[in-house]
Amino acid sequence: MADSIAHISAYRESNGCMRIRVRGRLALQNHRDFRAVYDGISDVRHYIVDLSETEYVDSAGLGMLVLLHEYAQARNATVELADANERTARILRIAGFDKIFMMTNC
Repeated sequence: MADSIAHISAYRESNGCMRIRVRGRLALQNHRDFRAVYDGISDVRHYIVDLSETEYVDSAGLGMLVLLHEYAQARNATVELADANERTARILRIAGFDKIFMMTNC
């Protein structure tokens, strides 16, 4: 099913930030790809999860964001959820993520 496929990419910015972009659905099917973009990368102080092209986040996707948060905390880093569309931002707020994560332009 094409709509269940997500494209996950990441790049490091010069200031110690890593931007993770999720296009499509953040769901169980892509948990390995999501983790692979940040796991084992050192010297990151701030992760920005760019949700501007994220169509939907399911419960597994929420769990992936929590795992990133725990990973970052263990390394004294922070996580920001950025640019979620109205539907995705609503899911994040219902799940209480606005109390756990910095959410910008959501």
